[in-house]
Amino acid sequence: MRAELGEVARAESLLRGEGGVVLESGGLLLRADVLEYDLGARSGSAAGNLVLVDGNIVLLASEGSFSLGADKQLSIRDATLLQKRVPLAPGGFAAMDARAAGDNDLVLKAEEIERIARSRFVAKRLEMTSCDCGEDCKPDWSLRASSADIKPGERAILRWPTFRVKGVPVLAFPALYLPLSDRRSGLLMPQLSFKNGLGIDQPLFITLGESYDLTLMLGAR
Repeated sequence: MRAELGEVARAESLLRGEGGVVLESGGLLLRADVLEYDLGARSGSAAGNLVLVDGNIVLLASEGSFSLGADKQLSIRDATLLQKRVPLAPGGFAAMDARAAGDNDLVLKAEEIERIARSRFVAKRLEMTSCDCGEDCKPDWSLRASSADIKPGERAILRWPTFRVKGVPVLAFPALYLPLSDRRSGLLMPQLSFKNGLGIDQPLFITLGESYDLTLMLGAR
């Protein structure tokens, strides 16, 4: 653990750093303004501009707690999850650097995100989209839900989601299974259509084996 702008103090097994503190472990990078880490428990807490980079997953938050055990569990608040198209090489990312680096295939913002396994997250009071339009730009479409169980690159299961166009609710569902991979049956990301006026196309992808598939397009105008 190192502090880029401050210092790291140690009291027995507890490390505490302030000022651009960086902690790296097994290809994972964690950065925050203030960070405490227990060497024995392999767990800690972080606050202020928290950034976690783990392959193609980037997490941003105001504060949270974490574990560097096998599952790399994490609980963060006021959080953003970014699924990058190409994994990021660990480096001294600030929050804005990590957000802008590379292309984002998935952008998810939530009041709280928990990492319950290495590749599985639970989000509460969230909004997600595949529109990579920048921090200050409202996405063309999004899904807002009370909670979601997410496996990046595989699928998302949303409870009480609403489909929104430029922030305006259009459709609501009690639950929605959303595939986040190329070869998994289910509803794909909704798409805006401007043929014969403004409309919404909802693709349904059906896998018919390793070499064949079928996509049905359901539309509303």
